[in-house]
Amino acid sequence: MLLQVLLPVLLLDTAVRASDFAGNLASCAARTDLNSCLKQTLEDLRPLMRSGIPALKLPVTEPMNVETIEFEQIVAPVSVKAQFSNVVVTGLSTFITNYIEADPVSRTLRIALTVPQMDIQGFYQINGEVWVLPLSGSGSFTTKMVGVTAVGASNIVPVTNQYGRKILQLNNTNIDFNIGKVAIQMNNLFNGENKLLADTVNKFLNEHGEEVLKEVKPEISRKLKNLVSRVLNDAFSELPADELLDNLNGVNRGVRSQAPTFSSSSFPSSSHPSPSSSQIGRASCRE
Repeated sequence: MLLQVLLPVLLLDTAVRASDFAGNLASCAARTDLNSCLKQTLEDLRPLMRSGIPALKLPVTEPMNVETIEFEQIVAPVSVKAQFSNVVVTGLSTFITNYIEADPVSRTLRIALTVPQMDIQGFYQINGEVWVLPLSGSGSFTTKMVGVTAVGASNIVPVTNQYGRKILQLNNTNIDFNIGKVAIQMNNLFNGENKLLADTVNKFLNEHGEEVLKEVKPEISRKLKNLVSRVLNDAFSELPADELLDNLNGVNRGVRSQAPTFSSSSFPSSSHPSPSSSQIGRASCRE
């Protein structure tokens, strides 16, 4: 009985201690370039995706749960109304960081990730018509996405915290992702009464997978944006913004705090162009 009481407390304490993004980033940036440290911050996040981060009010994202997604399109040749429920997304924690870079000139942060494979499963209800094919049924569905690439950008802005200290924070974060290959299987189409037509519809959905998934993408993008923004804002909260920004702008006030000073070398020059508006979609800001 005692173990049952203590175990959740110990797990929570471990998660809180393991998510010291601010202290870890400030300590790392005092020794090496900031971009390498930001990449390590994402590595520190990886194991915590399975437990969530209560201190940052971040839920579990491996797996990621989406309660309900509504979809309706009444524009020829597709006229469909569908609801997806109890959607579970797995594989996000296997991400590979292609790059994460803070640019001192434009004061932006750019990030690109690759997820080798993401799997989505859940339940659906659907009615409508695709081209000349009737579409109806309810049941389970599975989706496999291979070669998912996410690209994002944020503004880096100095803000004053409650203690009167200037810190760095991210805002206007945009994240979008593209899918290399997709495989969709909707079970029990037409209530299992017409296998030939069901196979034809599944084939059509796979041939147009990117279009089919465009309604799911905003919700996943929103959750990715929320995850990245909160973790990196927590990490940035201990960086000495006053001295950092002064150094970047070539200003020498002649007064240094006891906090570690970062020179402009902490920000290596970016070799990656900023994502264009065609690469980055606006994620919804609702929580």
